[in-house]
Amino acid sequence: MWGAVGTAPIVYFIQAGPGGPIKIGYSSRSGAARLRENQTAQAETLILLAEARGTREDEAALHGQFNHRRVRGEWFENCTEIQDLIAYLQDGGTLRSYLG
Repeated sequence: MWGAVGTAPIVYFIQAGPGGPIKIGYSSRSGAARLRENQTAQAETLILLAEARGTREDEAALHGQFNHRRVRGEWFENCTEIQDLIAYLQDGGTLRSYLG
């Protein structure tokens, strides 16, 4: 997966169905593990869009940056700003470089 994060803490991006809202979360486990856990509480099929090495502080910074797009809790609108970040991570970019 993007960046081969292994067991390092990550920030992950999970989407609720095609075109649905996107969850930005933090985990000490893989994005795939979080996908399985989150799927049990969702009617929509969840899609793991990206994961990158990151901290709780990185997650909080992204939540703040995209606060105007927040739907509820850690869920955000599927918007160009977040899609651009996901594409950046999928292309090998890092949260550190993105957040500066």
